Amino acid sequence: MDPQNGLELGLRGFVMLFEWSFLAMKTRKYTWFAAILLVMGLLVWTAPGMASVTTSKHNLSATGPGTYKAVSETRVCAFCHTAHNANPVVPLWNHSQSAAVYTPYTSNTLATAAPGQPTGASKICLTCHDGTVALGGVKNMLGSSVPVVISGLAAFLSGTSNLGTDLRNDHPVSFTYDANPKFLHTGYQLGGYGSPLCKTCHIKQFWDTIPNNSHRESFAQWNGVGINPYHIAGQDQPNNANSTPKTNGCESCHQPHNASSIRLLKQDGESGVCLVCHNGNVASLSKNIDAAFNKMYSHPAKTVSGQHNPKRKADGTVREDPADLANRHAECEDCHNPHAASPGVSPSIPNTTNNLAAPVNKGVWGVQPTWPGLWGQVTTFTEVPDVQYQYQLCLKCHSYYAFGALPPPDPYGMIAGGVNTDQALEFNPNNASFHPVVTPGKNSFTMTVAGTPYNYSPSLINGMTPNSTMTCAECHSDSVPGPKGLHGADTWPILWAPYDASTGVSGTEDHLCFKCHKAPVYGGMGGSSTDWQSTGFSGPSGMTGTGPMMNLHFRHLELRQVPCAGCHSAVTHGWKRRAMLVYGTDMPDPAPYNSHSKYPIGGNSTYGIPSMLNVDAVASGSWTRSLCHSGTGVGSCM
Repeated sequence: MDPQNGLELGLRGFVMLFEWSFLAMKTRKYTWFAAILLVMGLLVWTAPGMASVTTSKHNLSATGPGTYKAVSETRVCAFCHTAHNANPVVPLWNHSQSAAVYTPYTSNTLATAAPGQPTGASKICLTCHDGTVALGGVKNMLGSSVPVVISGLAAFLSGTSNLGTDLRNDHPVSFTYDANPKFLHTGYQLGGYGSPLCKTCHIKQFWDTIPNNSHRESFAQWNGVGINPYHIAGQDQPNNANSTPKTNGCESCHQPHNASSIRLLKQDGESGVCLVCHNGNVASLSKNIDAAFNKMYSHPAKTVSGQHNPKRKADGTVREDPADLANRHAECEDCHNPHAASPGVSPSIPNTTNNLAAPVNKGVWGVQPTWPGLWGQVTTFTEVPDVQYQYQLCLKCHSYYAFGALPPPDPYGMIAGGVNTDQALEFNPNNASFHPVVTPGKNSFTMTVAGTPYNYSPSLINGMTPNSTMTCAECHSDSVPGPKGLHGADTWPILWAPYDASTGVSGTEDHLCFKCHKAPVYGGMGGSSTDWQSTGFSGPSGMTGTGPMMNLHFRHLELRQVPCAGCHSAVTHGWKRRAMLVYGTDMPDPAPYNSHSKYPIGGNSTYGIPSMLNVDAVASGSWTRSLCHSGTGVGSCM
């Protein structure tokens, strides 16, 4: 028989039963017979493809198919309904009512809806499903005028079907779904990019519109190791082709009842639901984020537990209270929108030579500073709902926007002064110098020495030019095989390669600076005379204004073993003077920007650039010994 024809036949049969019963009641004859016809129609009629209560778990009679069943009671309807003396709720409810007071679902993302105590059909479902009333507890049975408990069903419901009285981890009920279509009972469809039932109300921005959406299109399978990320019955076996993020859709991350945390997530913590797959047991090596978080230095998505609302407070005050700064942490959702993430890494390797946000950061909110003048604290920010530049994402946590005038402590105790710095202050394009994270830098990489013009832009490598921009992840990433980006690394603070007090001296050609700056130019091994001439820190070899050019970087780093931090800011984001030059004598600049190493030859304790020198007024190619070295030992390097 054709299923459609069978369905029509079943419907016609039920309509006939209904018409007969209605006619009998209308004529007030054989009313009892009419009732029997209706009950028989409801219980017996089963069109093809439709289930009957008699074959479902709600059949608690002795003949029921489920785990919970009566010892001898064979009536099916009596567990829920009664013809007389019913509870004052429809439809003639017989099951004993629960007196529980529930803790309803709540979320800061709910706009106008405010779920309260369950009512109506939800309330009568909870008479069994809140675990406070015995399954067999009914108001009355034949031969009894008082509440009884049917033999064999004195237990409470258990397992995932027991929702309890705390409904914060269950889909909200008993409230108006404002501006949403009718909540239809829609079936699950394989390859439907998520449960159509969920999408009846939840229209997630980007989920259906982003081409090659990573989670929507993924056919990754669980390998059977560790925690099972899939909870859907029948789809939880290792290497099951029918159990993938694409086939599971919304239920890859969410479950409607007894969820582990808010937003109905399957694992506790916002990052927990990500790491159950991104741990090498589902995702590939390049997506094993859990391994990156286990590095020595990482964004604290695992080391600090808890959830937070990644939004500035409505009154405009800082996002995190001062008392909470010790628990400052990150969650995957702070940088990634799981409904919008697309394939791509941040940064693309080798250099991106631009500062655009990567596809994996699509749909994430950030902030755009309103930049003040030179080295001015940024206090005004505009929230950006979908970041265009990576710095907009990073600055929502690493700036005044997040912590106001109370910078959080360095969690690793590596920063002189003990606190993180304000990166909106440092990357301000109105500063005298900065790495080109917001705009291209101010150094033209040209100079004139003894009347001869030089272009030293070839000292930039890996595609970088004087007009390039870059992302934070160009420096803050991991160089070893595995996931790229700012998750974690064994080099502080999540750096591609070391940058420390020794960077620049002999043997440090593999340090971070030389990923973009050609090491031989600055004194590293293997350089030619042309390389040694290619630097802005140059002057006539005779220091008198005449003669061939001398590379003073080479002289200080290679011959005198003075590291980069001997003259330049130890925090290389940006600074208030040109070339990130900091003062080290007379009136030294404060930590952590001033982290100088003493001049190692001869034991002299005087070091750094004297504050009496206006370094902004010294043109590239015109440095002389007398500018820094007075020879008197006062306000000098030597």
